[in-house]
Amino acid sequence: ITAETQKGYTYYRCTKRLTNCTQKYVREEELATQIQSILQKVSLCDDWTTKILKELEKDKARDVQSSRPQQQNLEAQIVAMDGKINKLIDIYLDGSLSLEEYQQKKETYLNEKKDLQERVKDFAAGGDNWFERAKDFVTDLNRASCVLREGNLESQREYLEKIGSNFILKERRINFSSEGTFRHYLSSAPYQTWRCVLRFVRTYFRGSPEVKN
Repeated sequence: ITAETQKGYTYYRCTKRLTNCTQKYVREEELATQIQSILQKVSLCDDWTTKILKELEKDKARDVQSSRPQQQNLEAQIVAMDGKINKLIDIYLDGSLSLEEYQQKKETYLNEKKDLQERVKDFAAGGDNWFERAKDFVTDLNRASCVLREGNLESQREYLEKIGSNFILKERRINFSSEGTFRHYLSSAPYQTWRCVLRFVRTYFRGSPEVKN
């Protein structure tokens, strides 16, 4: 999309890099209205943002609480594995194992211990992983609200580029491709209540494959 100034007004048209595009020009004011309409779909007010983040915090806390017994079981297995390794050393020092047997058995135990440690690490990071991504997305939606309030067209255009790509003008309407979370979000936007937004965020970020495909 290319901008041109004529008689004191700014117009936008197809760049015409690949074809002899016949699409008509669009006044900047009209394009700005279209951009604002798009941003309004992904705009999340401060009140909704606060409520959604509070609920996500509760989800995170529940996840940590429910996964704690499994994590404790893994930690207990690590302690038991340390005991096996120490016992193995004693057996070797007593001469009951050859050096080769000792090294092979020790390597097996160390690999098992490493696997357990990785699983504990995954448990510890799992809750924060989905929560931080969900939190960032909700914050991005709230940013759209701030951009609209500021009324700065350049900031609005920058935000639009954040949620989409491949912008073209067709029949004097702006068209673009959205990807990832924004693509799924826009397919049902605007949402009528903050709980509808919360339902989308929970479904998308807490592992529902049918939403992400």
